[in-house]
Amino acid sequence: MGPVRIVLGVEDEQYIELFLDYIRCSEYSRRARIQAFSRIDDFVEHLNMGDSGKAAVILAELPFLTELSQSGQPGNAVYCLSEHGREDYAGQVLMKYQPLNELLDAVLKGRPESGGTLREGGRSQARVIAVYSAAGGSGKSTVAQQLVKLLGTEGMKVFYLNLETFQGTSGNRTAGGGLEQLLYDLKAASEQQAYPDQPVSHYASESSALNADIFAPVENINELLEMDQADTLRLIDYIADSGEYELLAIDLDSYPNERTKAALERCDRIVWLLTDDIAVLCKEALCMSQLEKEQLSLTKPMNKTLFVLNRYLGTFLNQTLGLEVIPELTLAYIPEWKQCTQSHELRNSSAFQRDLLKLRRALLSGSSFGLKEQEEI
Repeated sequence: MGPVRIVLGVEDEQYIELFLDYIRCSEYSRRARIQAFSRIDDFVEHLNMGDSGKAAVILAELPFLTELSQSGQPGNAVYCLSEHGREDYAGQVLMKYQPLNELLDAVLKGRPESGGTLREGGRSQARVIAVYSAAGGSGKSTVAQQLVKLLGTEGMKVFYLNLETFQGTSGNRTAGGGLEQLLYDLKAASEQQAYPDQPVSHYASESSALNADIFAPVENINELLEMDQADTLRLIDYIADSGEYELLAIDLDSYPNERTKAALERCDRIVWLLTDDIAVLCKEALCMSQLEKEQLSLTKPMNKTLFVLNRYLGTFLNQTLGLEVIPELTLAYIPEWKQCTQSHELRNSSAFQRDLLKLRRALLSGSSFGLKEQEEI
């Protein structure tokens, strides 16, 4: 059983931040997925998006609900948040300022938890995002996992696909045999130009640390080393087309092997991490040149590739090195980065979380990735 999806509408951004922080750090991270809005127009637009705006519960202040009702309120359980407990609202009213565990218990009580398929009425393809860097040690996996956790906590159903040869994530092996069995089943089904009969959840397990579904690391890395581009594309398409997920996030090897090249070509967005280090930037430039020779389309229309300067210290000292791209976003350097043994150290860094939210907005925005635009949001 999956978590209940809640859409929160509150004008006070500090209230939203505290609400989401509580969810992340409590038992409710497994029971609820939250999407929060401080702007009424964004709140209404999201809920009127059709299937992608479906939620089990709407929890919002009266101005949000008033505007929503005028545009045609969807069939959800709706709760009005009130500071005083008295609102001109015909439905259920909850005190905005009360212990959050009591508020959430009131909201979740009796609500059916969501099943495996997020969207009713047919399958819907997940958006595919790849996180990449040509140089090891650039923070690629850390950024990918923190982004996945943020999106999962906010209510998005996410699959984290680690295609690194040597994987740093852990997961429980399932009765379905995990990624190894899935690769075999995919190849067998491809002979009939079909997918395996089993859903993705048959092979995957849920990671409470990431608020996402994952595959357990393969026991024999030859299973990954033998994957060619066709194998990789079948795997990505199977997960993206399953209808079980809204977003597929892929963590790639730095070396442009067959898996990496296939994923870069297939994905909708690429987060390419850079660091302000001469050796790293030289590797990035060489990799971009090689991929360009192989005619991989990293800069398709719709700004497919987003270059992000990780571990940013306030200045980009080596920007004149000759790299033909300019980072459009930055992720703050955290002094304890190399000593991070638990994810809470990054999660508790306001600077890193602020920049991670900018990255999330850029990736989920339908417009360009420009840094100026994101700062204005």
